[in-house]
Amino acid sequence: MPPRTHRPRTNRLLRAADRLLGVPAVYGLGLLRRPRPLPSKIHSIGLLKTACIGDTVLLSAVAADIRAAYPSAVITLLAGESNAAVGPLIPAVDHSVTLPITRPFAAMGMIRLTPFDLLIDFGAWPRIDALLARRARAAFTVGFNTPGYARHYAYDRAVAHSLQRHEVVNYRALAVSIGVKTRHAPALRVPDAPVEWLPSGPFAVFHPFSGGYRAALKEWPEEHWVQLAINLAGRGWSIVLTGSLAEQIPAMELRDLIIVGAKVPGDRVIVGAGHATLAQTAWAVSRAAVVVSVNTGLMHIAAALGVPTVSLDGSVSALRWGPVGARVVSVEPSRPGGGYLSLGFEQEPEAAHDIMRAIEVERVIAAIDSLA
Repeated sequence: MPPRTHRPRTNRLLRAADRLLGVPAVYGLGLLRRPRPLPSKIHSIGLLKTACIGDTVLLSAVAADIRAAYPSAVITLLAGESNAAVGPLIPAVDHSVTLPITRPFAAMGMIRLTPFDLLIDFGAWPRIDALLARRARAAFTVGFNTPGYARHYAYDRAVAHSLQRHEVVNYRALAVSIGVKTRHAPALRVPDAPVEWLPSGPFAVFHPFSGGYRAALKEWPEEHWVQLAINLAGRGWSIVLTGSLAEQIPAMELRDLIIVGAKVPGDRVIVGAGHATLAQTAWAVSRAAVVVSVNTGLMHIAAALGVPTVSLDGSVSALRWGPVGARVVSVEPSRPGGGYLSLGFEQEPEAAHDIMRAIEVERVIAAIDSLA
């Protein structure tokens, strides 16, 4: 598959600047203010998450917990350009604000436009998020103390972030630290955003593409997708390939391989990549018989919508980032070496070479059958 355009969060220069400039800035600003107490009355709450669609879906669980604890509060999602479209899908969120995260000074100015009684930063490693939290007009801030990232100086209350538990559990720890009971799972509303290109009969959604840094490490071999399509086409199902505009060409190439390999008419293999907004994709996904996806944002959307979801968790740690929902299965490699990606940019160990190939088609088929 040809290389695809990286998202802003994966830009190496931005990540380097975040490290080199962010650490002294967060530390310096942290020295200028002592921790403050949690306000006795909370009427406005900001949830800060500047990137990552999947992470934003996961925080919908905590948003629901916060809504239960503060039913009359106004809850605002402060997102970046890459994940802002998730905001309208989260039932507990009243408003969404898109911050120009690739222009930090503009983002810092924008975040000061709205005062908050409470601001929770869900970022695990970006120092720019910590700086935004520090600059916000918030009476009280909560965020992560991630070992090695020196970003906790920005907050009134810092909570330990662990790489040994699922990220949704880390998010819940933020809520627990301010006395909020956590009991909700990630959940999204189905948007009113229909598309006209879905097949009339049952269909499976294939999401073969991953966003983020070193995305290719998370992707399943093309021939595996073709073999899976042969099995599902034999059941009379159509296939819908989802993805972004940048993934449209590789999706069309995979479509051609499936048509030839599965010997099905072209109108039974549909490329949705590049033809739908995030809301339209979520609407389409909500109608699928099953979603089979690499570990990425679309997988978390499907799981949160309650759709039968099979996640291909090879290089990505299922412990950290596996699907959360009532109708989900995580399929991991049949040999050691998987699960080394935790924050997303760890180096590939020698034992993990070609680890996605070790997720056999037969085991994915069995996972689909278990969800029937």
